[in-house]
Amino acid sequence: MPVSTLWRRLDPDSPQLRDAAQRMLDCHYGGSEADISRAICDFLAETALVSRDNLRQEENRIDIQSESLVIEVKRRIGGTGRLDPDPDNIEQLDGYLREAREAGKPERLGILTDGKYWVLRLPGDDAVRLEHPYAFTLPEGEAWFRLFEWLRDESQAIEQANRPPDEDDIRQSFSAGPRFDNGIARLTDLYEAHRHEPSVAVKRDLWRPLLTA
Repeated sequence: MPVSTLWRRLDPDSPQLRDAAQRMLDCHYGGSEADISRAICDFLAETALVSRDNLRQEENRIDIQSESLVIEVKRRIGGTGRLDPDPDNIEQLDGYLREAREAGKPERLGILTDGKYWVLRLPGDDAVRLEHPYAFTLPEGEAWFRLFEWLRDESQAIEQANRPPDEDDIRQSFSAGPRFDNGIARLTDLYEAHRHEPSVAVKRDLWRPLLTA
């Protein structure tokens, strides 16, 4: 079944998906990092956000990764039991994103989580942003659909592949959000670095009437 079909058929009251989210919280309160990682992978697969075939665990020092996302899992993201990530944990995740960019690999976003608290990181981020949509707290298993929406839409953490776009999808993809902001920032940096090159000026002049049309 196509991923898009699964997404559109999800029942916000699904007991199976509620239990999948609750397992993450149970592991947060009384499990190991490995337990939390397995519960997160189960949630991503059962909601069809990422297929199991595209999920990789404990590879190249990274806890969980897919084609568009890197997840660093901790027993606690910080020492306070709140949405207060340890700078060392942030730096570890940022290091993975930085290494991928320097190696010329396709750019991915990152998430630091302990199953309850989720913090989004963009490649090249300096400030740690804990406001919406850059962070999310899962209070209980019943809130699984909010986490699903945050991962899919609000944080733009998971790139929607193999999904035939409709009007709403296109509007969402080109609206403001972390992935959109990251792309605009990179394009701006590239343009500022090369704006005075003659070929760039010519291409910009050619592009302007196409954009107007």
